[in-house]
Amino acid sequence: MRKFLLLVLLSSSIANSIEAQSCVPTTINGSVVTISCGQPCTSFSYQVSHLKATTSYLLNAIPYNPRPYLVPGGLEDNNLYNDDQYSNLINLPFTFCFYGATYNSCVVGSNGIITFDPTNASCANAYTINPAIPSTGGGAQCNQFSTYYPKAAIMAAYWDLDPRALVNGTQASPDDRKIQWRVEGTAPCRKFVVSYYHIGVFGNNGTSS
Repeated sequence: MRKFLLLVLLSSSIANSIEAQSCVPTTINGSVVTISCGQPCTSFSYQVSHLKATTSYLLNAIPYNPRPYLVPGGLEDNNLYNDDQYSNLINLPFTFCFYGATYNSCVVGSNGIITFDPTNASCANAYTINPAIPSTGGGAQCNQFSTYYPKAAIMAAYWDLDPRALVNGTQASPDDRKIQWRVEGTAPCRKFVVSYYHIGVFGNNGTSS
């Protein structure tokens, strides 16, 4: 009798272009298969989930059950504890495909935004966020007072937030506020998680989200 450990490696390459990490549950990875010594091969059947394109997304309501906002070893950038600021460039440990383009880095904004446009690194984060998307008002990056919206952006909790602890003697955000990110999981099933914990809204005197 022979036994072998079955490992299934699925490529995320489609039409010779890397789309992103593939994390497809086949239910057979790691299975132990026993066949007789006289049987040279055996057949396996499994179904691979439909791999959708990254050019369209759907927003679905799900029960509120967030990952932990704070974890030991989570990373921070002190720039983000200033009002309307972007972080330094953050290198990702994997290639991420977003609307047909691939990225290996991102920038986190203190106003609840993540952009994959590296030209925004260490820039001011515009707080005028009421124009239409895409913005018709123009403006320029690195200008706090512009109506510029960065391209290739995820506007999660995008609002005029204020992560400063004190502003002219007024508490803008609680002392325990935190903007943190980390990578979860192991390849090829990894996630880049950004959390905003107890971040106040500008002008609301400590009201946090």
